[in-house]
Amino acid sequence: MKKCIFLVLPVIFLLSCGGKNDPDVSKINVDIQFKRFVQDMKALKKDSAWRQSLDNLYITYPEFAELYFSTLVKVATLNDTAAPIYIKAYLFDKDIVQLHKDMQIQFADLEPFKKEVIEAFKYYKYYLPKRKIPNVLTYDFGFNNVVVALDSSICISLDQYLGKTA
Repeated sequence: MKKCIFLVLPVIFLLSCGGKNDPDVSKINVDIQFKRFVQDMKALKKDSAWRQSLDNLYITYPEFAELYFSTLVKVATLNDTAAPIYIKAYLFDKDIVQLHKDMQIQFADLEPFKKEVIEAFKYYKYYLPKRKIPNVLTYDFGFNNVVVALDSSICISLDQYLGKTA
């Protein structure tokens, strides 16, 4: 499934650019849940019960949280007893704090982004009607990975789209 989504998604985005021979997808409905990992992760900074909050983050994002902290940012694994300390240090890093501020300004309103993604997945549904539509999870990663495909989600790093002035 991961490989299929990873290979099909770029084709869908190219096909949804608007041409004379595009199929009419206006009547196709897609149900996509959008989640903002960074906003839920930032809540950790305000909470004094770090271990419990971290466990809750892993419950809310079972596929992505471990991948994010252990593989993408390489901070810690959930099993590491020092994970809260390492993750807290990461969250309070001055560059990460600035990145989160810039992203909050640029992407305070995700509606335009959501509309584009929904339109792209209408084409996905048109061409692959039996495939399940994944949910969309947004995150930031310090300008490294752009898209991560999981079994039930497409994870998009919004920091790649901050623009020239950020």
